[in-house]
Amino acid sequence: MIKQTHLSEGVLRPSATFCSGEGISKHYINCEADPYDLRPIADFILKAANTLLIEASPEKPLVILVGEEHTLPAPKALLQLLATRFLQNRQEFTVNFEDSHNAWSHIALIAMGKSVPRGLFYNCAEFDQKGLGVLSSQIGFQLYDYAPYSQNSLMSFCYENKITTLFNDAARWKRSYLDLSDPHIKEVAAQKKITEKKINIASDKGIDIRNIFMAERGVKAAKENKVKLILQHCGLQHIFGDSSLLASSRMPLCKTYQQAGAIVLPVFISTKFDNFGVNRVPPEFYDELSKSIIVDGLPEKKFRKSFLSRLWGAEKREYKKLCGHSGHEIEFHDISEKRETYRNLARGHADDILAAYEATKLPSHASNRNH
Repeated sequence: MIKQTHLSEGVLRPSATFCSGEGISKHYINCEADPYDLRPIADFILKAANTLLIEASPEKPLVILVGEEHTLPAPKALLQLLATRFLQNRQEFTVNFEDSHNAWSHIALIAMGKSVPRGLFYNCAEFDQKGLGVLSSQIGFQLYDYAPYSQNSLMSFCYENKITTLFNDAARWKRSYLDLSDPHIKEVAAQKKITEKKINIASDKGIDIRNIFMAERGVKAAKENKVKLILQHCGLQHIFGDSSLLASSRMPLCKTYQQAGAIVLPVFISTKFDNFGVNRVPPEFYDELSKSIIVDGLPEKKFRKSFLSRLWGAEKREYKKLCGHSGHEIEFHDISEKRETYRNLARGHADDILAAYEATKLPSHASNRNH
């Protein structure tokens, strides 16, 4: 059921009680009639995106900001469906993941036993053509904590279709902290006059730095790749912040992308189980919320890595159900039997990345080095 309603005065307020998006935005869709059919949402998003793409350019890209609860397969399947539609329409675009921008360096060093030069460690994306190296290494060597088979299906889809992919989140140290040895993070922290020597990635300052970082790298990459459309994967709290947190970010991703020069189309997918509806959007972002696409009623079955011994089959069935109800426009990429294939691909891409970096150290390239 699709409803296009206008903002109702007084309906928005911070609350611990779930509040749906009906009456908040003219772009509202309730999926409860068939929660597993993602096609009406994709149609809705594409209609809004096509209007905004008229004004977009590589210098001012359109960012479709899809916020998710990371344990849910449905938002990842929606991203895969959107990417499928854009491929069919021959629309150039990139897929950006909320994951450490130097994830490849860690995997190459630890899992592949490669020697990663210091000058490459925080600049690996610069030498990774279309992101194929980081995609193959993630699929081959890593297992995500949240909805891992759904995440791998989306990444495998991007790899097999050679979709330009960027991991654009800030670098991590010991998983829970920002890597303050990264000169890129140092630069953002200096801009915001943040002087702490240890910053948790989930703290207000940590999320602020990450949101600024994701937006600046996303817009920069769009310009370099000459594309005017970005599909940005991120957690729901990144879009507008979260009023239920005492230390909520005041630099949400919607705002930082706008400040970086982008046009932003937020896709706010509520989760009733977590009481995360429009009731948890900070009041200062109500105006942006009213221009967003708000989605209620998607399936909320959660899957985590810690339960995989019991739920691997269940998560696969959940994703396949989404594929079936969506007219099989989405294809589940099951990497269970392909992990070694992706590891071999990752090793080959790693050699290419290292060779490309070493080539910049030759005399003819010396004047162009900027690491």
